[in-house]
Amino acid sequence: MVRQYHCENCNAGLQSRGARCGKCGWAPCYDIVARHHDVVQGISIVVVSVLIAIAVTAIVVEFVRPNL
Repeated sequence: MVRQYHCENCNAGLQSRGARCGKCGWAPCYDIVARHHDVVQGISIVVVSVLIAIAVTAIVVEFVRPNL
């Protein structure tokens, strides 16, 4: 599914996030579906980062502990 951005003022379609509206000249806000997708993507990035940090910490502890 392709995200579609819409101007809040005139509801015209926008090409990309941050693009100027061709009808009224500016797009101050985006539709709720695009915002929801951005939130889910941000949470996913945080979760993956935490899991990678835990994995790296476990590997480092496993290699450092036997040498102590």
